[in-house]
Amino acid sequence: MIPATTEFMATRVTRRQFLKRASLVTLAMTLQPWRAVRAAAVRPPSIKFCGAAQFVSGTSHLLDTGRYRVLLDCGLFMEPENEQFNGKFSFDPQQIDLVILSHAHADHVGNLHHLIRQGYRGRIVTTDATRDIFDTVAGNMMDRKGDSRGPSKEDLETIAASFKPVPYNTKIQVVDNLVMRYTDAGHMLGSAFVELWFDETKFVFSGDIGPHDAPILCEPSILQRADYLAIESTYGDVTRKKEDWTRLGTIIRETVERGGSVLIPVFAAEKLQRLIYRIRQLKQAELVPKNIKVISDSSSGNEITEVYRRYADYYDPTAKSLTKPFDFPGFYEMSSRDSLATHGEPGMIYLSTSGMIDHATSPKHLAAMCDDPRNTLIFVGYQSPHTLGGQIYAGDRNVSISWEASDGREEHVRKDIKMRVEKLGGFSGHADGAQLVDWVGNFPKLKQVFVVHGEKTRATDMARQIHDRWGFPAMAPTHFQTINLDRAETVARRGDAPALPQFTEMERYDPQDF
Repeated sequence: MIPATTEFMATRVTRRQFLKRASLVTLAMTLQPWRAVRAAAVRPPSIKFCGAAQFVSGTSHLLDTGRYRVLLDCGLFMEPENEQFNGKFSFDPQQIDLVILSHAHADHVGNLHHLIRQGYRGRIVTTDATRDIFDTVAGNMMDRKGDSRGPSKEDLETIAASFKPVPYNTKIQVVDNLVMRYTDAGHMLGSAFVELWFDETKFVFSGDIGPHDAPILCEPSILQRADYLAIESTYGDVTRKKEDWTRLGTIIRETVERGGSVLIPVFAAEKLQRLIYRIRQLKQAELVPKNIKVISDSSSGNEITEVYRRYADYYDPTAKSLTKPFDFPGFYEMSSRDSLATHGEPGMIYLSTSGMIDHATSPKHLAAMCDDPRNTLIFVGYQSPHTLGGQIYAGDRNVSISWEASDGREEHVRKDIKMRVEKLGGFSGHADGAQLVDWVGNFPKLKQVFVVHGEKTRATDMARQIHDRWGFPAMAPTHFQTINLDRAETVARRGDAPALPQFTEMERYDPQDF
């Protein structure tokens, strides 16, 4: 049974400016033409955690409604100890009825090609922006891997033909007795919470949740009804520092004044676009010299920036008020070859992939810049300990730098890091622990909270904090654990709901939006 239409969800008025007002009439749409609709439930409902369970990558959760098997994300396992699970599913892909994606980061979509190779031929539901960004993310995997582990051209063509974009804020009747809705998660362009109704149950999957006050995108939606909730825990119960983009300006200005240049290793999706936007603000506010040149030399990153340009309707009010938020005097998008040829010119800012300096062009920039103490390396994102970025971040100043030459050979050079190294927190696209726990508190009642997408300690600590603060049953499931969804009792929230973010009048909280 589809829940009564009197249910409401809190959201920002700004979303109503670019999306049709949330539909209270479900939109019939058959997503499974290859399989007959089942007449009755044949299994007890359950959820199986096939990835990102007490670790971060490989997000993939198999929701069995009793009639339909729905796969929530199909992500790449990135930790060295978990890479063995790529392409090895704990279920039969041919038995999956539907795939629903939360957003386009590789750790949420990077195993789709393996799913296709092993027989999945159903629809892949996504937002339009996620679909467009996926093309670049998957293409980058193909280019970098160069072997059977990455997707082939045929894989990507099959996936593209399987995509079914659906709009935000509209209930979609997938088939009889299965309804879904996307709402804005504020994590990256196209990211969404997934709400699913089946029988008399509502299941919410958070995907990744964006932070308060991040630029470009709207605040994450506030949801207020669910029976079961699966929520990310990247930061666990940790309260993260707020983004200090004026400090970024100070570092850039000081570097340029002493005759140096700046290298900022970035991830192609979300981080790059955020840095372009912030540096534009810094130049406009005259917090950095106006004559500095900013170079983005990631082909995949520049493609994703172009996707951001096409979806201006999804911006927050500030970004939407700008004519060209990702273009400004002195900003150049160019090839890595042309970018590397600019070394020797002072006053340059290089925004270059990879974000952990373990492939692409950032290692080449590092090798060219690290000998000069006038230059600065700025870390604005997480650095895994097993990467070159992680070594430098941890304090190693004599490192081996590796990159792929134009002929495919791997080149190495050992260098002393004489350039300055700065670490800036707060640029994450993830909400911190305090925000996540507050977000859960908007639900007046729940049967169970599943804390996923976090290292073991962070996930279990956040589950404990959710229970201690709100009284909801909360757990951090283990890899491959299956939980039945027909036995839990509803638990009312302990205490009052948290205060909502202080929106401006233009962005006011409106509980009657739905």
